[in-house]
Amino acid sequence: MADDDTYRLAQDRWLDHGHLAELRKSEVERAETRSRLAQDLRCTETDISDEAVDTDFQVRATRQYSQFYRLAWREMIAPDTERSLYPALIPPGATHVHAVRSAILRDNHSTALLAGLWSSIPMDYTLRTTGLGHLDIAQARRLPAPHPDHPLASALLLRTLRLNCLTSAYAALWEELYSPGWASEPWARVWSTMRTDISAVTRRWQRETPLRSEYARRAALVEIDALVAVWLGINADTLVTMYRARFPIMQDFDLVTWFDANERKIAGDRYTYGHGQDKDHWQQFTTHLGAPESANVPEGYSAPFYKADREKEMREAHAYFQKRLDEAVARGEWDPVKQEVPNS
Repeated sequence: MADDDTYRLAQDRWLDHGHLAELRKSEVERAETRSRLAQDLRCTETDISDEAVDTDFQVRATRQYSQFYRLAWREMIAPDTERSLYPALIPPGATHVHAVRSAILRDNHSTALLAGLWSSIPMDYTLRTTGLGHLDIAQARRLPAPHPDHPLASALLLRTLRLNCLTSAYAALWEELYSPGWASEPWARVWSTMRTDISAVTRRWQRETPLRSEYARRAALVEIDALVAVWLGINADTLVTMYRARFPIMQDFDLVTWFDANERKIAGDRYTYGHGQDKDHWQQFTTHLGAPESANVPEGYSAPFYKADREKEMREAHAYFQKRLDEAVARGEWDPVKQEVPNS
């Protein structure tokens, strides 16, 4: 078995674009690098070209891929699961084998936005309709990437990070990308019985930073589905059609999914049971639904209950995000044709 140093040296090395930009901006670094190269090559500093200095910068700005926050996804695209694309942000130190792929964009902000974009039904639908069985790096490069200055970027980033930043391993990422504007970010729709406040976050990562309840996590995913649809110019009817056409397992799960007053899930399909649920809980729950005044709710659950209705949820969230984007366009903050911030 290889020792740790051998293992790290064998890893791919990726370019840290942020570090490279810092090196390029520094006249001190440029002068010191030119002097060092001249000494190494035994020539004058005037013989060292700008290209040689920049090549040295690029070498110094590379590091093992496992030192980055990365977007990771399952390489196999299965057509017979609830979703096909399973993206996640993974922290420095984590490594993986061939069945998983990972990547970074130019900075952590863009990487996190891409994780949100890829978590949506529209992106999943795109892969399902192409019949692609495997998503390797070459195929991934062909997928759209989000513009960091889009009017909905902040809303997407908040939901993505609250779904992904589950432990203190993500504290640095959270604090780097935190936006004070999140304090006024609402849920896109009224989620009945929801206690979790999407905007209840601070700059410092805490245990309460990630969404932990099953209800809140599903709500964030549904809102991401709608947000990305608006971002890509997909109307609500088309989004619902995507869901109906290519996500039969998700539809089956939604038909038998409920959430209690404490945001705990209870479901009628064993493949989507809530945490700590067993089949007796569902039997007790259906009895309660049939006779709520005489039959108790299952032990560990609390009334009232909310029934999942993804089509309605997506339509309402879509209307909210569409209105928000339209208002930004009307204020001159976004050009929907060129998909960029207009020149001032």
